Amino acid sequence: MGKKEVKIFVSYSHESSKSALDFVDRLKDKLNPSKNFVFNLWLDRQLEVGSNWKNSILEKAKCADFGLILVSTSLLRSKFVIEKELPLFMGENIHKLVPVLLSDVDFTRNDLMGIDPYQIFRLEHERLNAPRSFAKCKKNRADDFAQHVYEIFYDKSIGMFEK
Repeated sequence: MGKKEVKIFVSYSHESSKSALDFVDRLKDKLNPSKNFVFNLWLDRQLEVGSNWKNSILEKAKCADFGLILVSTSLLRSKFVIEKELPLFMGENIHKLVPVLLSDVDFTRNDLMGIDPYQIFRLEHERLNAPRSFAKCKKNRADDFAQHVYEIFYDKSIGMFEK
């Protein structure tokens, strides 16, 4: 039997694109050799010239098995993300939500736009005094961060296909 396809929609703020693209590249390195799945990540950078960008983004998000939400303060300020993208992974689709802390956000002072009840992935390690966002990780820890997110997608994908 062949590998099963898993579609992952990546939601991020363009203000955080340097960290977001670094993370996505590292994550792809972990996802690509998967034994059981073909993970296809989709970012808005893949939009075709001349396409209706809003409709294309929303269509890709609706068709995705999972929504990888790269949480940053700039993402939380994005009206399009908050009003259009995020709702597609909430409510009855909450099982598709995979929020990951891209850069530091003050959880007590910032409005998390409805994702605050859900666990946002941050790297925890015995040598770290506190959980870290991806942007706060140096090279080896950044790879560890991507590895943990890969494991989340792998485990969620097994659960998705067992239903």
